[in-house]
Amino acid sequence: MADWLFFIHILVYFAIYVVFVIQFHPLLIPSRPFLWKISFLLTVNNVSLVLLII
Repeated sequence: MADWLFFIHILVYFAIYVVFVIQFHPLLIPSRPFLWKISFLLTVNNVSLVLLII
């Protein structure tokens, strides 16, 4: 079970990192506004997951 929690933590932090990269580098996605919505949903889900795990 501890291994699963560790793996989930890695996935959550990696997803948060990817979301921050997308948000701070909008030049990578100049004409794809739907990715902003996806990144926002991912951020909300990751924050809730971190709160649940911690």
